[in-house]
Amino acid sequence: MATLSPSSMYDCNVFITIAGFVPRSTIDIYVSPSNQNGSPIRIDGGGTNLSRSAQVFIVDEGDWMLLSHGTGVHATQSYKGDTSEHSSTVKVQSPLS
Repeated sequence: MATLSPSSMYDCNVFITIAGFVPRSTIDIYVSPSNQNGSPIRIDGGGTNLSRSAQVFIVDEGDWMLLSHGTGVHATQSYKGDTSEHSSTVKVQSPLS
């Protein structure tokens, strides 16, 4: 499977851009708490990609607060019954820091 690449993340984002996936795979997006305590949390915002390159996924309004400064974001993809390892983690930044 391809390597997923979440784009730069800011705490004011309501969307996440993912690149490097298998076309027509299902993308799941996860956040990890900034204090590293606890398991990653799957957020609403992934789905089946429709693009052959990078695709923007809109994060559900109920999950916006999870995208706070220092939180890690990664993604997995599932295709024909196989699920990838999680992508590299991108840390959420504050645009003014």
